[in-house]
Amino acid sequence: MRLHRFLGPFFFDGPQEEIEDLSLVHQIKRVLRLKEGDRIILGNMKGKEATCEIVEIEEFSIKVAIGEMRDIAEQLKEVSLFCSILKGSSMDLVAQKATEVGVSRIVPIVCDRTVKRDIRQDRLKKIIRESSEQSGRGTVPDIFSPISFQEAITSFSGSCMVLFDPLGEKLGPCQQEPSLKEHVGVFVGPEGGFTPEELNLARESLVLVRSLGPLVLRAETAAIIGSYVVLSQ
Repeated sequence: MRLHRFLGPFFFDGPQEEIEDLSLVHQIKRVLRLKEGDRIILGNMKGKEATCEIVEIEEFSIKVAIGEMRDIAEQLKEVSLFCSILKGSSMDLVAQKATEVGVSRIVPIVCDRTVKRDIRQDRLKKIIRESSEQSGRGTVPDIFSPISFQEAITSFSGSCMVLFDPLGEKLGPCQQEPSLKEHVGVFVGPEGGFTPEELNLARESLVLVRSLGPLVLRAETAAIIGSYVVLSQ
């Protein structure tokens, strides 16, 4: 039987751990209706997890006995996803699936054609943590406050930036794109795409402008697939 998995700021520095996050306590007690003696998995969001047994359920906390501990292997490559703020539930979908794919951080950006200009950061944090728990990740991606496209281009300090646009060149394999091996910034535009001025700025800033194929993808699809393609290079 698959055990339920939860991530939090756990220390694993003794034989027991106390869960005090009220949202986790509610989920364990009220939603999943777990009991004393049931086993769960706790991850500390720093690459370690432990199989634990619930030993005491109180009103606002749960105590567990720490059992087997282990390290969780993560992607060696870092990918920062710079995605234009999208309308409706599309941003939720990007946060969920990009987390499952393995990105290290998500940075919402405001482009010339971006329609929506703000995000619900608390909601996205919750989605990202739940997606990390579900997918077996040992860390939780960061979600940043929105910044402008120009600020994102000029402030990125990784090894390489790649911008996905239908007008870009075809993305080559790893041996042809050697700079995609370390910390990569992936840029995806809004529903209306990047403007010619933004594409020119990207090229002047030595950003690789690449396409994901001959078909025009929705922005949320491009964000998910683009992240996966770069991570799997």
